[in-house]
Amino acid sequence: MADVRRLPAPRHGDWDWQMQAACRGLDTSNFYHPENERGPSRTRRELRAKAVCASCPVVESCLREGPEHILRFANELGVPFDRGPDGQFELGREGGHTARRIVHAKDTTGAAIHRTLLQRVMERDDRIQLLPDHLAIDLLTTAKYGGPNAVFGAYLYDQTTSEVKTATARAVVLATGGAGKVYLYTTNPDVATGDGIAMAYRVGARVANMEFFQFHPT
Repeated sequence: MADVRRLPAPRHGDWDWQMQAACRGLDTSNFYHPENERGPSRTRRELRAKAVCASCPVVESCLREGPEHILRFANELGVPFDRGPDGQFELGREGGHTARRIVHAKDTTGAAIHRTLLQRVMERDDRIQLLPDHLAIDLLTTAKYGGPNAVFGAYLYDQTTSEVKTATARAVVLATGGAGKVYLYTTNPDVATGDGIAMAYRVGARVANMEFFQFHPT
């Protein structure tokens, strides 16, 4: 990673500066590139579309690992991405892109992925327990009991009984969505209230770029 403080100030449209600031010497030889988008130009275009707010390791990870995960979602998990008569993905082109590279399921791609993942989870009810009508309130940490600041569960509010319960776990993953509803104007759903972000922040997690949570990026 480059030290951006030692680089000249950026000029509007100066993507060379952006590339220097984001990553120097990035090996793009084994990245996935659509036809006619080979070599470092693909990475440069991705970073250009994201202005100076892109994280180089994230861009690298998406370009290298994204296609494999998309194929797994489609072929193993069964996400119904749109395909043409030949069975190939019907790729779309979104804001800032120079070629068609986006898989989609009509105009409700997120919902299609969500429904498919939920169905796969429900099929594993022998190993995965679902708790409908429960809301996470806060995280359980050993620091509250005099130990190190390690998370080992969560407080849950049962909406059917109005009881607060505790759930312990060896690993806790927060997947609660964004925080669009904290802004006055947003197209985000009412449930995007940032609860998970607040819970993580209270136990010391770093929070950044919240200004991007309130709008559809395309």
